[in-house]
Amino acid sequence: MNSTNSSNMNETEGWTKSTFLYDDPITALLIVAYGLVFLLCIIGNSVVCVVIIRTARLRTVTNYFILNLAVSDLLVGIFCLPFTLAYHIFNDFQFDDAMCKLTPFVQGVSVAASVFTFLMIAFDRYKAIVFPTEPRMTLKAMRKTLVGVWICALAISTPQIFVNNIEVYREGSESLHVCYEQWPDVVYKQTYTVMLLTVVYIVPLLSVLYLYGRIFHRMMFKPGPRTGGNLAANRNKCTGAVSKKRVRVIKMLITVVVLFAMSWLPLYTVWMLLDFGNLPKETDAFIHVNVFPFVHWFALSNSCVNPIVYGLFNSNIRKHIRSALSLKDSNGHSNKTDGLRIATLSPEEGKTSRSTTPTMRTRQTVLVEETRL
Repeated sequence: MNSTNSSNMNETEGWTKSTFLYDDPITALLIVAYGLVFLLCIIGNSVVCVVIIRTARLRTVTNYFILNLAVSDLLVGIFCLPFTLAYHIFNDFQFDDAMCKLTPFVQGVSVAASVFTFLMIAFDRYKAIVFPTEPRMTLKAMRKTLVGVWICALAISTPQIFVNNIEVYREGSESLHVCYEQWPDVVYKQTYTVMLLTVVYIVPLLSVLYLYGRIFHRMMFKPGPRTGGNLAANRNKCTGAVSKKRVRVIKMLITVVVLFAMSWLPLYTVWMLLDFGNLPKETDAFIHVNVFPFVHWFALSNSCVNPIVYGLFNSNIRKHIRSALSLKDSNGHSNKTDGLRIATLSPEEGKTSRSTTPTMRTRQTVLVEETRL
């Protein structure tokens, strides 16, 4: 979003009309870099979508959130990557005024929806792991949550429709069409940039850090089942030898936070620097030409990483992806004990589970936790 935040009119002085903004090697590098992320984004997120939709056993609240994340990331791939690449490599804006308004709007919606869904996944896992005995989110509540996610994303991106316009610059017989944000006052532009930074980056990042921090603490220091003897010894035994599955989950949590923070930080830093840095005209132009294309690429590449992190780290989704690729039964009938059955107990089974011994309940909770992850 905010991807057409171009330089002002003065930056067009002295330009020479040419098709591409860069020399051939740089143009080729950008095309390859953006093209690779585009392919990975489309293929990875499409596979996750197809597997979850076609596999009845994966239709859980958690996996529906992952599905929504994959859909929003697909929109990022379709509407952000090609148009952002065209914006960066061509001297002239290649589309009409309607696309100048619509493209940044759709980009903003898709990116915001992806980030908010990322936050909802963290909250869903937090509830499942830290409060395993409390009722889980129902499918009805999940649908309402996703509607809220998209409404918030639409609301945040709506200003893009009104402020983005095409400006035509002329020098002799040459003309240059530039799509950029035209705010009534620079204060409005700065306010919108701060709002984006806060709502779509800082707040989600801090929230996810808190939620995954609580999950990390729960998994590392949760007492194990009593097997007789000293309780402190049992606790030390549990916390001192973390299972391989828990180590894998902890690594995934760290990976998710680091990738999200690092991929978007450079772009938001550049936006803040341009809007609040009072930079000289030459520095401003240098950043737009030589820095913006790469920080944009780095930020948007997060959308091709998400299906790897949320799909391939999830043992159930990974299993069904392998099954689909090997043309096996997508319902996974050959896998009899993958822990998912406990996470989707029927009402009759649920009554039985409540009367189990403390040791069995602890084992079931661990299976539910690791299944949800």
